[in-house]
Amino acid sequence: MKSKPIISVIVPSYNHAAYVEEAIKSVANQERGDFDIDLIVIDDGSTDNSAELLQELQKSGRYNFKLVLKANEGLCRTLNRAIREHAAGTYVAVLASDDMWRADKLRTQLQVLQSAEGCEICYSNAETLGTRKKGTSSTFMFSGSIRSILTVYNFVPAGTILFTRHLFDTIGGFDDGDLKLEDWDFLLRASAVTPFCCIRENLLLYRVHSEGSLIRMRRTGILFKEKMKVLRKNRAITSPLLRAVSAILHFGLDQVLRPFLYKLEALRS
Repeated sequence: MKSKPIISVIVPSYNHAAYVEEAIKSVANQERGDFDIDLIVIDDGSTDNSAELLQELQKSGRYNFKLVLKANEGLCRTLNRAIREHAAGTYVAVLASDDMWRADKLRTQLQVLQSAEGCEICYSNAETLGTRKKGTSSTFMFSGSIRSILTVYNFVPAGTILFTRHLFDTIGGFDDGDLKLEDWDFLLRASAVTPFCCIRENLLLYRVHSEGSLIRMRRTGILFKEKMKVLRKNRAITSPLLRAVSAILHFGLDQVLRPFLYKLEALRS
């Protein structure tokens, strides 16, 4: 009898004690199709009570997950360690410890990936959570070869992607350097080797709050610098013209309009 495919779900935990159980629960409540879930929760040296909470949740037996506790290494090294050392799946998905998934997220995406020949990554739209006004996080949805448009702007909500372990190994995983926009870097490198599949539904509930990574980077004025790091790193696989367009666009967004955007995000959170 043919074995069921396994989806390894990685929940990287860092100082989200208030939210992490909701994230785990949303994975445990996934509608099971013809696949199994391999859930790994990996805490990256949290300084709140996340580690203690996760140990209690594991002991309670309410959720079936493997718990990895380690010293702080940063998100990219944490993700690489979880996938390379602990993940058993043919497919991999990552859920931030302050976000949640719709119950049919994995089932819907797996069906799309299995039916789309040659496609090794699938993403969807997302709904914002924790804001005064809910809505989708992106109106830009493209499938197929997306490297050009992705060079100009990262429109893919990170918590929505489902990708093959083969793709992860092919592009060398997440960047182990000091990138803070590791999702854009990963997606750009993926777009150089595989077409993308997209689902125009909100399969992710993305939490907007004052300690979110994008809000912190915009508040401290480093967001534009971090975007330029990604573009420079991927200059061998991207168009010089499109990198220039991207740099101009993001300079306007993150430098010229920064005070307005920060105030807008603060009002929404």
